[in-house]
Amino acid sequence: MTPLGIQLVGVITQSEANARENRFTKAERAARQRKITALILRTHLIRGAIRRGDALTIIMTRVSRGLCDSDNLAGCFKHVRDGVADVLGVNDADHTSVEVTWRARQVKGPKAQTWVDIRRTSAERQEGILGAIEAAEQLLVSAGESVLRERPR
Repeated sequence: MTPLGIQLVGVITQSEANARENRFTKAERAARQRKITALILRTHLIRGAIRRGDALTIIMTRVSRGLCDSDNLAGCFKHVRDGVADVLGVNDADHTSVEVTWRARQVKGPKAQTWVDIRRTSAERQEGILGAIEAAEQLLVSAGESVLRERPR
């Protein structure tokens, strides 16, 4: 699969960490970003460009005149990431998932834009991730910790 670059028209990401705004304004923006992202991605899912169950790398790109630091950048994409996770049917809070790898980046540009690039993750990378998870589990068990979750397949 060639990378699928999707511009999220109407989604302008911004750092909410230090924003002093009404909670209803914030909630409205969050809902709008999540819905627009899901709507745009569903059209690609219907066309077959994206399939549920594929191992994917999602690269979210923020284009703006000003740059955020790394922790604020992650916050900028919260609602976009939730929208992508909704469409793909994955739990974006699961950090051990081999199904989806999340990346965030930013570039300077004259006009604010948000892009989502979707790429299939290679089988070799998937095997490497599974091997790393297995090694971490073995370390936990050898240290006396219990592993309570199921391993992804």
